[in-house]
Amino acid sequence: MRNYRFNFIPKLLLVGLLASCANNNDGIRPNQEVQGTGSFFGVAETMRSNGNHSTAINLYQQAIEEDTNHREAHIGLARSLTTIGQHDEAIVVLNKYIEKAPEDASIQIELGRAYYSSHKAQPGLKAFTAAHRNSPKDTAAINGIGICYDLLGQHTEAQAWYNKALKINPINTRIQSNLGLSLALSGKHDEAIALLTKVSNQPTATTRDRQNLAIAQALSGRLDKAVQQFSLDLNQDDVRINLAYLHNLREPITPEIKPIETEPLATQPLKPTEVKSDGPIPTQPSTVEELPKTVEQPIALNKSQL
Repeated sequence: MRNYRFNFIPKLLLVGLLASCANNNDGIRPNQEVQGTGSFFGVAETMRSNGNHSTAINLYQQAIEEDTNHREAHIGLARSLTTIGQHDEAIVVLNKYIEKAPEDASIQIELGRAYYSSHKAQPGLKAFTAAHRNSPKDTAAINGIGICYDLLGQHTEAQAWYNKALKINPINTRIQSNLGLSLALSGKHDEAIALLTKVSNQPTATTRDRQNLAIAQALSGRLDKAVQQFSLDLNQDDVRINLAYLHNLREPITPEIKPIETEPLATQPLKPTEVKSDGPIPTQPSTVEELPKTVEQPIALNKSQL
């Protein structure tokens, strides 16, 4: 049973596990009238839900200037900052609030997400553990602990925490999907595929759920199944990039060779304008040479929800 613990495992995990972050994009209706600080906050929520993070950030900051104890404004500001890649700024915002409310589990959970989104699993684990201590039944905190353990390569510990969360909320498909990917990364392929197939067949299944199943199939060597699954949401070029990436994970690396850190898997849904016309997707590569050896121009992740 192989445990895939190479230098680029954290990036692979982020592809599937960041989906576990709460979206919480519910905001006020555009025509809803609000007063005072609430006006800044309400419009900021609307801007963030529409993807206008620059405007949202300015409005959240104004709301915080009027009310420095506005917890939701701190959370919204941190989420927008994280979404546009300003992880350190988000961490500063949340830590400042925690100084005033050290037992606020919601803020600690957001802080944990900001940390692991920037590949800082150890401080993320500390933040989620504090949140769990202050709110033992909060599955977001428990799930976050599992994510951080996976990012640290401690998959057995991660799976224990996912199962703990599922005892509280057994129908949470995001936690199930995280558990399935963790099982795949620890070499438990059949168990992973069975769970992820169940998740992917749910009416509420997301692109991320289907890609996690494809990852598990590829890591188990079932490349034909992985191709079919990837192709549900990706174009042909992205499918080949993902297969090459996952092939690198499965190939043993000698101590004399430093692993090459490749870019994350492509997870953008297929758009009609992106369809290629250069022939069918191969269902089963007959030789390793058929796959590209390196990924020179990887597809950027869509960081739409943190």
